[in-house]
Amino acid sequence: MKRVIIYLVVWLSFIAIVISGRYVILGRAKIVSLKTDAISSAIEQSFKSSGQGSYAPIEGKDYRIAGVRYFDNNQWVVVAIAPLGTSADSAKTVLQQVGSGYKKVLGPTNFFQDSDLAPLPGDVSIFLKENK
Repeated sequence: MKRVIIYLVVWLSFIAIVISGRYVILGRAKIVSLKTDAISSAIEQSFKSSGQGSYAPIEGKDYRIAGVRYFDNNQWVVVAIAPLGTSADSAKTVLQQVGSGYKKVLGPTNFFQDSDLAPLPGDVSIFLKENK
């Protein structure tokens, strides 16, 4: 009977890990994001490079992508990022395509000054002004 209970606990734990969409690596129990798309990668890298420490927020755990708008044949992207677990508003981040990926140009923030928007293409700048 004890073996059956242990077997069920192990099996249910395995199912919970698979269903959650993340793997838990034993040792230093680290959650690894399974997102591999260019936008998610650019957002995670932007948080790492902005001096937020070594922890990068994980899509689906810490935040969700609330909206994506592409401009100029996918060369520019405006992404609305909403934190999970709070009632805070979403913030916008502007990404520019570089090779097969994207790099952060502005954000994340809810307030862009005119001087921030000046170097952007006109359609991106207008969109950000109209959608504060």
